[in-house]
Amino acid sequence: MSVDREKFTVKAYDFTDGKYLLSEWASGFSYSQAERYLKQLRDSKSFARLEMTKVIKEYPYEIRN
Repeated sequence: MSVDREKFTVKAYDFTDGKYLLSEWASGFSYSQAERYLKQLRDSKSFARLEMTKVIKEYPYEIRN
């Protein structure tokens, strides 16, 4: 699977009272979209920590009635 067909999640954290607190979370990006969004967050200098991770989907799930 090519990198741009995989999905990625971007998370941004604030640092408050000695802890990292999740402030923003977005998922479902292609690699290039996630990189652009991560750069926007980094350039804003508003967050203490940024993460970009690949979404691992080992087992498809199904909804049964």
